Amino acid sequence: MGNEERLGPTAFSSLVAAIPALMIGYTFAFPSSAILDLTTESAGLPENYRLSIHLADTFAALAPIGALVGAPLSGVMSDRWGRKEALVCCGIPYLIGYLFLTYAHYMPTALGFQALVFTGRFMTGVGMGWAGSCGPVYIGEISSPKLRGLFGTFTQIAVATGIVLNYGISSFPTITYFHSSLVAVGIITVFECLVVWLKESPSWLIRHGQHQKAVKVLQWLRGPSVKVEQEVERIQEAESLSLWLAMKEMSTKRHIAIPIVLVMLSMFFHQIGGAHVLSTYAALLFESAGVAEPELTALGAVGGVELVATFLTILVIDFVGRKFLLVLSSIGMVVGSAMLGAHYFITRPSTCTQLVSIVNSTAEESEFLQLQEARSGDMFENCINTQFAPLAISSAVLFAVAYSIGWGPVPWVLLSELIPVRVRGAPVG
Repeated sequence: MGNEERLGPTAFSSLVAAIPALMIGYTFAFPSSAILDLTTESAGLPENYRLSIHLADTFAALAPIGALVGAPLSGVMSDRWGRKEALVCCGIPYLIGYLFLTYAHYMPTALGFQALVFTGRFMTGVGMGWAGSCGPVYIGEISSPKLRGLFGTFTQIAVATGIVLNYGISSFPTITYFHSSLVAVGIITVFECLVVWLKESPSWLIRHGQHQKAVKVLQWLRGPSVKVEQEVERIQEAESLSLWLAMKEMSTKRHIAIPIVLVMLSMFFHQIGGAHVLSTYAALLFESAGVAEPELTALGAVGGVELVATFLTILVIDFVGRKFLLVLSSIGMVVGSAMLGAHYFITRPSTCTQLVSIVNSTAEESEFLQLQEARSGDMFENCINTQFAPLAISSAVLFAVAYSIGWGPVPWVLLSELIPVRVRGAPVG
């Protein structure tokens, strides 16, 4: 391919394509402070507008449920109409969702408010699932083989950046959930203005018979002095393999099947490791521990730590190895989870059972009012043992660091490194 390959166009395209992933982190972190606003008087909501504890948990869970809808829609559109078109459209659910969350604050009825809040949260989840599929695929297909691992980490960096951004915005005393929603609308608007300048994926163009256009796109990406014929041939070889033949080859050849299984397992543990739960409930965790500024603490102890650790991991990953980082990450996450569990076990005094009994024994209509009365009185204050607040913070920091050095970024690198070129087009596309 030559030694004069330029990085600017690929880096720009990858950064733009990673903005939807930034919104994944932003959306995961959104309930961390939004639930505080939606369940208390901090956002100026009337009492009958505020969510009960059960409805607040439902609000947080609607985004992952929406992601289950967005992911297959993204795959269908990405294959039929192109990677670029899928990226353009992935901003639409985000835009609708955050507009609903912004406008909900001005609804004249409690029922309308809750309808917009829940629908908006679900739509942002659809955007998460959509972005999680089309963004990494596009970045992988426009990157040269030797830099695919590097550009592949843009996704995890963007997710960590989105978490930090949401925590940072929410840490300002005058900022509430609908202000954060309005910021998200602005980010997606900027993304939609930038994404129109991207080129279509060369792999998709070759798959759909647009060979000359694919050559022009590769030439634009790699530079006018770079010979792209060898890369075009490699893409043609991968794309000429039908899905049925690819699946047959994966099932009969161990050197192909085993790496794909490992990649699938790594992505599975990437999702269920618990980091997204920590991002979603970080401010609530620190509030329950008696931390004075829970949003600001979440910004530093979770968001900032994850972002810094992710950057450092990218710098050292080639020196220490992928396997070592995954093992170290697993140990750290286990210890961090155990410390967090110990914190809740130690700091739960008997007076807290009174507060729990209120939630469990009252009718749904009166649950919120009684819980709010408890939270504002001595009974809730007795449930907070600030003596062990450092344990809660240190456990969250340890877990965030451990995740960010292994199970956060490494699966994205393995995705681009372990799957052979000959069958990469089938499983990824």
